[in-house]
Amino acid sequence: MNKSLPYVILKAQVASRSNPELKTLLKKTLRELNGAKNSQDQIKYIHKQIDLELRNNIEGSTCKKGCHFCCYHTIKLSKDEGLLLKETSSFIDKEKLNLQTTGQCSSFEDTSCILLKNGKCSNYKNRPIICRLTFVSSEPSNCHVQNEEKPITHLPVEKAAIIAGAYYMFNNNLITLPESF
Repeated sequence: MNKSLPYVILKAQVASRSNPELKTLLKKTLRELNGAKNSQDQIKYIHKQIDLELRNNIEGSTCKKGCHFCCYHTIKLSKDEGLLLKETSSFIDKEKLNLQTTGQCSSFEDTSCILLKNGKCSNYKNRPIICRLTFVSSEPSNCHVQNEEKPITHLPVEKAAIIAGAYYMFNNNLITLPESF
């Protein structure tokens, strides 16, 4: 188990050890990934499966269009996910990219995702897997990276996290979003 994976994925992988439904889903997803022609087909398959799984399971989410507090956290992704983003992104905040890759962020704003444009993801269709899994039922402002007092309540997305975890079993060379550009 890759301990650098996001918590939601690690938690789902542990749950799959004692949950036959999750274990079956993990095995099925691994078989599908193994049969994919290439890494880009793997990513497309995983994106589709996660989105299908979440479509009916995010009722109760308080996340709204324009809310982007989660876009200030470190985004980990596979090198292949990074390549897809690099190939398909029409907007990259090059100033933030430079600040983040050189470790010169001097303000909270400097730490936001380099794909964030006017409060929205500029490459939402191809957003990283972890971004697809992030849904909360608590007050969205609690997700602010500088919040240390108010609790964040994530929606349970175990099945989608198992699908993501299967992908990371094949592609466990994680990097951060700035490193991919």
